[in-house]
Amino acid sequence: MITWTVFTCVVFLFAGVTNGQTPCCSPDQWTGHLLQNTGEYNRVVDTASKADVSTFIYYDHPGRRLATLHDVYNQTTDNRTSVQRIINYSKGLEWRIVGKVCTLHKVTEVMPSPCFLDGASSFGNHMIYKLPVQVWYKEFSDGGNIRSTVAKDNCLLVTETSLSILSGPDYMLSFGVYENITGGSVPSSPFQIPSSCPQSGPVYPGSATPYRPWYLPNDILARR
Repeated sequence: MITWTVFTCVVFLFAGVTNGQTPCCSPDQWTGHLLQNTGEYNRVVDTASKADVSTFIYYDHPGRRLATLHDVYNQTTDNRTSVQRIINYSKGLEWRIVGKVCTLHKVTEVMPSPCFLDGASSFGNHMIYKLPVQVWYKEFSDGGNIRSTVAKDNCLLVTETSLSILSGPDYMLSFGVYENITGGSVPSSPFQIPSSCPQSGPVYPGSATPYRPWYLPNDILARR
């Protein structure tokens, strides 16, 4: 039997839920780097796949656009893959580059707002070394959940753990640490469409939006 002791302790630790606090909102433009350790597990066949994901994030809510650069290392298969995503919510399109192959995908969701903690329950104020933080927890209708630690003064993310339901007995666990998070204007270069990418032609279905739009979607991550 495969167990996920560390993930389980982090994701399912419940203590001291505090009422009365209003969730904060992050800056509407920010950049940062997310380091994630993920594990996909099927409890019926008792199989698992573990991956390390490094993601550079460029979030521009006024411009209705998001760009991410992912480096995915699958520990189970010893395989490394690069994924670049450029999402233009105004056009409803995503350019996705996996390795050297670029495809165009449809986006039907609106861009998630900077108030991504709406609907979450407060776990109160805490300290990480000398940094005052707030901890928030949110459950989703599909049975998944996410726990976010944000800086108290500006609501920028510090750490996150999540449980995502993929299908039936298959689920994804994730622990992430954010670093070099900076609020303010974002550079334009990450949003430039490579010349090798199509500007028109076949538009493939998009991926289901994960709990955070800058996460690599589960259906992509599960195939790496």
